[in-house]
Amino acid sequence: MKRLHKLYFFYGLLFLIFIALGLFYYFSPLGEGLRPHEIRQIKVWVKEHHWVAPWLYILLFTVGTVLCIPATFFSFLGGIGFDVTEGTLLSLLGSNLGAWACYFISRSLSKPFVEHYLAGSMEYFIQRLSKKGFSVVVWIRLLPLFPYSLQNYAFGLSKVKWRDYFFGNLVGMFPWSFGLVTLGDIAIKISFQDPRILFRLEIWGPLLLVAMLMILPQFLKLNRRMVEKFRRFKR
Repeated sequence: MKRLHKLYFFYGLLFLIFIALGLFYYFSPLGEGLRPHEIRQIKVWVKEHHWVAPWLYILLFTVGTVLCIPATFFSFLGGIGFDVTEGTLLSLLGSNLGAWACYFISRSLSKPFVEHYLAGSMEYFIQRLSKKGFSVVVWIRLLPLFPYSLQNYAFGLSKVKWRDYFFGNLVGMFPWSFGLVTLGDIAIKISFQDPRILFRLEIWGPLLLVAMLMILPQFLKLNRRMVEKFRRFKR
């Protein structure tokens, strides 16, 4: 029951965060700069600099990943500046380049520092990675059990093969890249003057996808514990 209460608390907290962000966006003076009209200026700039904008975006995403800046920000920005298809591809490329850079930095250049930085709760995670390959990389990327930046450096300390890491990243990062880029895309389409737009599939679909990706880890944890308890009860 305690686990179930924690799950309810997590959902409630997530709901309150979305409400708070919505109120901030609608009433705060700082939110004025986040109105769809203002955000569209980013897309205008990208169109005017269409030769350099994608490369600049990839560079910022890669460097930001190495510096542990949340990838959510860059993926969301990709949806604002580019269309969904191009933004998803650029986001996937930028996040993977950053992840590969962290992988090699952790593995070769600063392993003692990274080991000290990740000591503690990440040790068990690293040991599990050493025994698995592609499938574990996919699930770790798909389910946000650990911060994205910590994952990148932790993979470098594991014995996961480069091939498994490469393809696992591509598969596991795609849903998040697509979902967050699409959220950025709808940020410039939302209009409070026309509430009917909120009921369109291209608006609430990405919101549902991201919400499911956030909730899925908690559901799997609860389901695993319930299965274990049921097995012990049968014995």
